[in-house]
Formats: sequence, structure tokens, C-alpha cells
Amino acid sequence: MALAENDAPTVAYLAHTRPLPGTGWRMTILSPLDPFRQAGREAALVSGLGGVVLLLILLALAQRHAAFRQQMAAKAALQRANDVLEERVTARTAALCAAQAELIQKEKLAVLGQMAAGIVHELNQPLAALRMMIDNAAVFLRREQPDAVLENLASSTRLVDRMGRITGPLRSFAHRSGDPVPCRIQSCAANALSFLDERIRRAGVRVDKAGIPDRLAVPGDPERLEQVLLNLFSNALDALAEREAPCLRVSAARVADRVVIEVQDNGPGIPPDVAARLFEPFFTTKPIGQGLGLGLVISAAIVGELGGTLRHQSETPEDGGGCVFTLDLPAADPLPLPTIKEPQCPTA
Repeated sequence: MALAENDAPTVAYLAHTRPLPGTGWRMTILSPLDPFRQAGREAALVSGLGGVVLLLILLALAQRHAAFRQQMAAKAALQRANDVLEERVTARTAALCAAQAELIQKEKLAVLGQMAAGIVHELNQPLAALRMMIDNAAVFLRREQPDAVLENLASSTRLVDRMGRITGPLRSFAHRSGDPVPCRIQSCAANALSFLDERIRRAGVRVDKAGIPDRLAVPGDPERLEQVLLNLFSNALDALAEREAPCLRVSAARVADRVVIEVQDNGPGIPPDVAARLFEPFFTTKPIGQGLGLGLVISAAIVGELGGTLRHQSETPEDGGGCVFTLDLPAADPLPLPTIKEPQCPTA
């Protein structure tokens, strides 16, 4: 269908006029405006979209900056709260440690009060014997019997030493430990064994202490560590009484940041019912007058103060017997030390 003349679409043109030289004429060129208008609209659209994108980028950067500032503020607040919490935890821990140390000391004093009855019983007999020996020494002196006097004085000295062994652990039990110092295991073991030289010689016990590295050490108090070892050695000698080929072995080894010390004998071992009560105060299988049942209790307390543990392992008589007490203590030397594997004590 053809459009009427009045319905024809209106087309706008752009006129370009130029004179023609030498002719006096002018040449006019008509270009439709629609392509230019379309290009302008497209340019305007692109510019608008670019502006919108730029605005969105600026908004995103502003939000990111605000979020970063909030994150930093929250991190600073969290750090302040963490610092305050750490200070409080440190203060509470220090207070708890002080309270725990004080409680341990009070418990020790309470146990000392309970020990008084046993100590009185233990001291009565040697005191009575000491009084009798002093009276006898005076009689022998008047009779001019110097040999008998010397014999009585020697017996009196042994009684005094016995009373010192009875009261010595109590003094150590109530003693507050000072600052820890490195304790060489080899020296402490040698010193503890030196107190038992005569007893070891009389019993014919073979002592093997070659399994202790020379530089191996633990932090603590050498005298108190020697006390623990002396008690373990003495108990081992008690177990080796009347045992064929008695053997006492002491060894030590570095395990990571710990030191493990073992005191082993080839005695008859400890029955399970007795082993369950080894660390109970006043529990002893020794005859009356030969022990208070406090040696292992005091030794375990000392080892605990040094940051370690004391435990035992025993074989039944059917398995050949023997007992091993193990001390697990922190190491004083951070360097790894060589360990020596020694043969076990022979079983009877």
C-alpha cells in the first residue's frame, strides 16, 4: 500500500554548501541526520553506562575502605580484649600456683602431725637402749674396762645414726625446695650408693650403674634427688636379702625433653595387693621398728615437686621376680644425649 503524499515520513538532512571556483555556482550536498543522531545517542549511552560503572566502583571502594577500617577497629578491640584476658589469666595462674604451693605445704604440715605417733614409737626403743648403754658405759668406766666402754659408745653411735635416719625424712618432707639447679644423675646415684657401701658389700650385691650417661642431668635439688635414690636403693637391698646372685641395676636415658631413671633389682617382686598400696602413708611390709612406711610417700612427693613422676613395675615370682622403679623427670640439658643399652639383671 503506497503512502499518501502527506503521510510520507519526514527526513532531516544536513546541507553542506561549497562554491565551485570559476563558475559562480555553489554545490550543496545533503546528508541525512539519522546516522549522526544514532551515533550521538550511542555515545551518550556509553558515557552514561561508564559513569554508572565508575560510580559503582567508587561505591565499592568506599565500602571496602569502610569495611577495612571496621575490621582493623574490631581487630584492635579484640587484641585489647585478648591482652586484658592474658593479663588476667597470668594473674590468676600466679595466684593459683601460689595457693597450690601454700596448700601443699599445709598438707605436708598436717601429715607431719599424723606422723608424730609413729615417730614416737620408733624413737622410744633406741632412746631406751641408748640410756641403758650410757649407764653401762659409766659402769664399765668405773671398772676400768675401756674395751667395753668403746663397744658401748660404738653401739650408741649406731643408735644415734638410726634415730637420724628416722627423723631425716621428716625434715626433708617439710622442707621447701629452693631454685632448681642441674643435678647430674651419675653423681647423685654414686653418692646415694656410697651410703650403702658396707651393706652392699655384706650382702654380696652386684651393682651395675654403667647405664647412666655422664652428662645426663635434671633440674632440682641434688640432695633431695639423692634422698629419693637412696630410698629406692635401700628398698631394693631389702628385697635382695637371701637372694641368690643379687643384682641392683641403675640406668638413665634421655627421651625427648625428659629423663627416665630406672632402679631395678632381681628380687622376688611385689605382690599385686601390696603394689596397690605402695604409696600409702604408713603402709609397710617390714617388721615393726624397721620402717615407718613413709619412704616411698616422701620420695613420690619430692619427685612431684621436681616436675616428675615415680612409678613401679613388678614381675610375679612365676615370671622370675624382680622390680623396677621408674623416675620420669624433666631434662636439664636441652641437647640430645647418647643412651647406653645395658643387659638386664639376671633372674634367679
